[in-house]
Amino acid sequence: YDYSNPAVRNLVTAKRGDIGFTEDFKSIIMNLEDGEIHQLNNVDFSEKYRKVKFEKHRLIFDSEGFGFKRTGDNTFIRGDRELSASAMKKIIDSMKVELERSNQNFSRNILLNNKKLSSLDYRDTIIRRDTSVKSVDTLYNSVANILRIKEQLRMQLTYNKQIIAQMDAYQVEIYKKYSIPFACLIFAMIGAPLGYRVKKGGFGIAAGLSLLFFLIYWAALIGGEKLADRNLVSPFIGMWLVNIFLGLFGLYLMFKSS
Repeated sequence: YDYSNPAVRNLVTAKRGDIGFTEDFKSIIMNLEDGEIHQLNNVDFSEKYRKVKFEKHRLIFDSEGFGFKRTGDNTFIRGDRELSASAMKKIIDSMKVELERSNQNFSRNILLNNKKLSSLDYRDTIIRRDTSVKSVDTLYNSVANILRIKEQLRMQLTYNKQIIAQMDAYQVEIYKKYSIPFACLIFAMIGAPLGYRVKKGGFGIAAGLSLLFFLIYWAALIGGEKLADRNLVSPFIGMWLVNIFLGLFGLYLMFKSS
């Protein structure tokens, strides 16, 4: 399916074919054999449906997003946890620009179809004998266009969800880079008052309480990360909520101890 031109619907089928890159990896070449090209004008319905048969046909596409670049021997792929906060913020900004551009292109295509539909004349309510077949064809094509727009909308919404999920994942890692170091201060705020209160209980009680608070923090941090990745809570809440609660608890213990 070729949706590059919203005014013309193209469908290319073939029994055999192969795909590959050019030598500079800037274009994708698809060689097809024994197939057909189906074309339908979505703007001017007076044009006839076209079907072209071919023995060999070549399609060339831009390989943007699929190209290869030579890297040095000391270059390696860095995951989101290995990137700096500033690098991840730049990635998020580029994703926002790409998402906005994709939505604008989709809206432009929808407006083109709406403009086409609004040009129909609704004043004549009587079907004439010489135009009845054309009216049925127009209705059939309108239904087909609605189904096509519905499918494009579903694909666009799926794409938006994927991009937003990726941005949330980077936001989680950004907040995590600050929330985990800040937790060291919170553990000190909790550990000092507790150590003062349980100093008569010996090392066992102190070690048990330390392990308990560490497990609480670890479980809350992992749970918050999972919820934020699934877009159930904001990345800030997922990474900082446990720090806020434990910080308030630490302040309470310090106040009681003083």
